[in-house]
Amino acid sequence: MTSTVTYEGYIAQLTIDLDANVIHGEVINTRDVLTFSVRDLSEVRQAFADTIEDYKEWCASLGQTVQKPLSGTMTLRMTPELHQAAANRAAMMKVSLNAWIVTTMECELGKRPAVLTAGEVDNRVAVGVKDEVVKILASRNIYGSDTEPPAWQKVMYGSSAVDETIQ
Repeated sequence: MTSTVTYEGYIAQLTIDLDANVIHGEVINTRDVLTFSVRDLSEVRQAFADTIEDYKEWCASLGQTVQKPLSGTMTLRMTPELHQAAANRAAMMKVSLNAWIVTTMECELGKRPAVLTAGEVDNRVAVGVKDEVVKILASRNIYGSDTEPPAWQKVMYGSSAVDETIQ
């Protein structure tokens, strides 16, 4: 079993070693390797805080910069073809490339809202992104009118299939 705890933006992943009767912690959002171990669950938060504070003091004594948790800014490296394909998809969706990448990442990580309107799905179908609609249909609840099928159903399944399900 693994769990996480946070302290000042740092995240430690905890693992339990039943053979050694020890809880190990590892800070997972810095490049520097920071770990701690305790024997009692009640000691985890304090040991984690002590590890971060010791790390800050250690960096100061060496004149080094403390690695802070990720800032939210990153550089991506990809092939020109992938870059162009992503830019094209963003343009079709009428959003910036950055917004499209963030939305795609949120969807993949399950961080997007669980509910979309039928109109939002219709918009994605209208701009030709059926593969995204398939992902949405597989992972989201979609709310809309019960009397008129949304446009995405006609595009995805064909008019005759939709007409049969309504009757």
